[in-house]
Amino acid sequence: MLKVDASEIPFDRYLSKEERAKLEFARLKEDKRLLELAQDDSGVRALRDMMNGTLEIKKENILNEVI
Repeated sequence: MLKVDASEIPFDRYLSKEERAKLEFARLKEDKRLLELAQDDSGVRALRDMMNGTLEIKKENILNEVI
């Protein structure tokens, strides 16, 4: 017996109103969670304070240093 993989079917699955509502609720809940995490990201804030607002690495040529 052959199995058909979901990726082989070119059509999107039909979602009922209840399923769409559940997915939308889950998406909104996740968006809210991510927004709350972004507002209180103390690790990134501490890193910015420590690096004086720059997160880039200063590229210096080692060969130009005076010994």
